[in-house]
Amino acid sequence: MEFAKKIGAKRIGIANCIGLINEARTFAKILQSNGFEAHAIICKVAGKSKSSIGIPAQCEEIGSAMCNPILQARLLNNAKTDLNVVIGLWHQIFDYSHAAEVLKSGTLLETFASWESGAAWAS
Repeated sequence: MEFAKKIGAKRIGIANCIGLINEARTFAKILQSNGFEAHAIICKVAGKSKSSIGIPAQCEEIGSAMCNPILQARLLNNAKTDLNVVIGLWHQIFDYSHAAEVLKSGTLLETFASWESGAAWAS
């Protein structure tokens, strides 16, 4: 939270694994109680079945819906989040490559210049 405050982030995105939904909810409540706006998107967003794209049906034994980290990132971009936090599995790393729009415009990019001088950490 201190980092988010230092860069002026107000809207925090949470990209989380459905298996960690309780932890994501707790984190969102903590963020909200500290004055942030929390936007959470679970990995199974859109609920597309694995077999619909050719993944063998036996893979659906652990759950039929596949994870969709790219849609998670796009929805967080649409929500205009200032900073995204990933809570979950390794495939969530795709969020970073699809969250590039956040780096092109917004408070994070504007803050990079002050990081070099140390000004962002002075207060």
